[in-house]
Amino acid sequence: MLACLSISLCVPVDDARAQGGEAQDRAALEALYRATDGVNWTNSTNWLSSEPLGEWYGVDTDGAGRVASLYLFENQVAGPIPDALGDLTNLSTLRIIGHRRLGDRVLTGPIPDALGKLANLQWVELPGNRLTGRIPNALLDLTNLRVLDLVDNRLTGGIPEALGKLVDLEFLQLGRSPLTGSIPDALGNLTNLRTLSIQSTLLTGPIPDALGNLTNLTRLFLAGNGLNGTIPEALGNLVNLQELALHHNELSGTIPETLGNLINLQELYLHDNELRGPIPPRLANLTRLTTLSLGGNAGLCLAPAFPLTSPFGQLARAEGVPVCDSVAADRAALVAFYNATGGASWTNSTNWLSGEPLGSWYGVNTDGAGRVSSLVLERNQLTGPIPDALGNLANLEVLNLTSNELSGTIPAALGRLANLQALVLPANRLTEPIPPALGNLTNLWSLVLTFNRLTGPIPPALGNLANLGVLELDSNQLSGSIPAALGRLTNLQILALASNRLTGPIPPELGNLANLTVLSIFLNEPGLCLAPALPLTSPFGQMAQDQSVPVCSRSFTDPEIVPGATAVKAIHFTELRSRIDGLRAAAGLAAYGWADGDLTAGETIRRAHLLELRTALDAAYVAAGEPAPRWTDATPAALEAVHLIELRDAVVMLENRGVPAG
Repeated sequence: MLACLSISLCVPVDDARAQGGEAQDRAALEALYRATDGVNWTNSTNWLSSEPLGEWYGVDTDGAGRVASLYLFENQVAGPIPDALGDLTNLSTLRIIGHRRLGDRVLTGPIPDALGKLANLQWVELPGNRLTGRIPNALLDLTNLRVLDLVDNRLTGGIPEALGKLVDLEFLQLGRSPLTGSIPDALGNLTNLRTLSIQSTLLTGPIPDALGNLTNLTRLFLAGNGLNGTIPEALGNLVNLQELALHHNELSGTIPETLGNLINLQELYLHDNELRGPIPPRLANLTRLTTLSLGGNAGLCLAPAFPLTSPFGQLARAEGVPVCDSVAADRAALVAFYNATGGASWTNSTNWLSGEPLGSWYGVNTDGAGRVSSLVLERNQLTGPIPDALGNLANLEVLNLTSNELSGTIPAALGRLANLQALVLPANRLTEPIPPALGNLTNLWSLVLTFNRLTGPIPPALGNLANLGVLELDSNQLSGSIPAALGRLTNLQILALASNRLTGPIPPELGNLANLTVLSIFLNEPGLCLAPALPLTSPFGQMAQDQSVPVCSRSFTDPEIVPGATAVKAIHFTELRSRIDGLRAAAGLAAYGWADGDLTAGETIRRAHLLELRTALDAAYVAAGEPAPRWTDATPAALEAVHLIELRDAVVMLENRGVPAG
C-alpha cells in the first residue's frame, strides 16, 4: 500500500510511519533542548541539526531511527522537563543526571505526567537535579521499569503505594529528598529488587516486615531517616544481602537474632540509633563481615556468650562495644520476654521491669551470682511468641511456662541453654516442628511439650539427650515414624507419645530403653506397629503390647510380585528398609543411612536404592555369621521385579533363622 503525500509523490506506508515517528521524536528532542537552555549545555553536538538523531549527543536510536535512549550526564540541562518528552514512544532509557556542584544548571519543576505514556521505558534515572512536587502516579503505570532512580532532588509527599505494582524493578533509589510519611508495605511486592535505597528523607514510622519478602536484595539502604520501632526479624530472610545500612534513625530495642542468617553480609551500619541490650551470639555467623558500625547506641553490648574471635566480635570490640554485664544481660532477656508475651496483662507480674533484684521478680529465681537460674510462670496468662532472647539466659536450669496461651514456634535459640535441666512448655498453643537444636541440651532431664499443636516428625537429634529421664510429646500433631535415635536414651523413664499421628514400624532400638517405667503410645495412626525385631520382653515391648500396639505384619504389600507385570513402588522399598534395619539391630549393627530419607509415594525408585538395600542386608548376614546372598546382576543396569523378589526372599530367610545378636 502507498501513501500519497502529494499528487506526484507516493511512499510505502511503513516508511511514511517511520518518517512520521522520526519527525515526532525530533520535535520532542528540540522541545527538550529549548526548555532546558540547550545553548548552554556542556555538550550539544548535532542538536537541532539535520543529522540523524542517532548522531545527536547523548541520543541512541533503534533500527527504525526512533529514539531508544537519551543519556545526558552532568550536561547542565537546566529547566523543566517538557511534556513533549512523552512523545518519544520508543524510548526505553531516560537518563538525565545532574549534580549539586552544577548549582541551578539542572532539571527543575515537577516530573510531568506525560512520561507515563512511555510504555517501553525500562530505565528512568534523574538523580542530582532539583525536581519538585510528588512522585507522579502516571510514572507508576510504567510496568516495564527495571530501574527507577530519583535520588537527590526536592521531591515531596509520600512514597506511593502504587509503586508496589512495578514488579519488574531491580533498582529503586528515592533518597535525599524531603519525602514524608512512612515506607509502604507495598514495596514488599517488588521481589526482583537487588538494590533498595531510601536515605536522608523525612520518612518516619517502622521498617515494614514486608521488606523481608525481598529475598533477592543485595543492598538495603534506609539510613538518615526518622524511622522508629525495632529492626524487623523478617530482615533475617534477606539471605543474599551484602550491605545493610540502617544508621541515623530512631530505631530502638535489641538487634534481632535473625540477622545472624545474613551469611553473605559484608557491611553493616547501625550507628546512631537507640539500640540497646545484648547483641545475640548468632551474629557471629556473619563470617564475611568486613565493615561494622555500631557507635551512638549507648546501651549495646555483646552477650556474655558471644564468640569474640568471630569477625563480628572483633569488629565490635574494636569499636569499643563492651561485653554485657551478665546480670544486665539476664535483665534485658527478661524484659524482652515480658514485652513479647503481654507482660502488662499477666496475672502476676510483681517487680517485673522494676529496679529490684531479679530474684524478687515473680517467678524468677537466681543463683549466688545473681544470674537467672529458674523461670517458672505457670497459668499466668502469657500470650504471644517465646522470644529468642530467652536463649541468652546462660545459667538457666529450669524453664516452666505450663498452661498459658503462648503461640508460634519453639525458638531454636533455646538450644543455647547449655545448663538447662527442665524445659516444660505444655498446654500452650505452640505450633510448627520441634527444633532439632533442642538436641544440644545435653544436661536436660525433663522435656515436656504436651498439649500443643506441634507438627512434623520427632527430631532424631533428641537422641543426643543422654541424660533425659522424661520425654513427653503427647497430644500434638506429630507425624512420621518414631526415630531409632530415641533408643540411645538409656536413662529414659517416662516416654509419652500418645495422641499424635505417628505411624510405621517402631524401631527395634527402642527395646534398649531398659529403665523405662511409663509408656504412653496409644491413639496414633493405625500403621504404628512394633518392628518384628523389637524384643517383646523389653520394657518398651511389654508396655506397647499392653496398649494394643501390634507387631508389624511380616507380609509384604503386593505379596505376589509378577516380573514384567507388577510395578515397583516406593512402599516396597520402605518395607524392605524397615525389615533390614530390624535385622541389623538384632545383629548388633546400627540402622543403615538410607539415601533420600523417607521414600514417599510416587517417588522414583532408582538403581542406587536397590544397591544400598543389598549392601545393608549383606552386612546383616555377615554380622549374623551367615554367608551373604548371591544377587542376580551384580551391577544391574535397571531395576526389575526380579530384584525385588530376591531381596524379599533374602530378608525372610534371615528372619526365619533367628538372627543372633552380634
